[in-house]
Amino acid sequence: MRNDGIERWVFRWRERAADGSLRPRKKIIGTVHEWPQNSKKLHDKLAGLRLLINADGPTALTSITMAALVEHYKVHELWGNSDEGKAHSTRSRLKCYLDKWILPHWSKYDLTGIKTVAIEQMAQDT
Repeated sequence: MRNDGIERWVFRWRERAADGSLRPRKKIIGTVHEWPQNSKKLHDKLAGLRLLINADGPTALTSITMAALVEHYKVHELWGNSDEGKAHSTRSRLKCYLDKWILPHWSKYDLTGIKTVAIEQMAQDT
């Protein structure tokens, strides 16, 4: 029950983060009045949420932030193979782009919330 006294269904699960740790997640489904217990409507909604959560790739419920993606890229792709792959100049240039242009503006956004139109608009404004 919430502070307003209305009982709500909350779907809770744990999600593995990019660093391997588990983090708790939750989604409010709706009020108990709208979604009666043991109703087909509620069971169908829960089944849909389970499918979305367990789908491969990011979804509205399992997406990661741009900051987490950039951190993963820096650790595993950019600096992970220091003797192979990208040249030192390429790595330092990419790190500079990420730190100066990408992270200050986009770090807190979920990947599913970033649209190309918004990125193009930001590029035109600078």
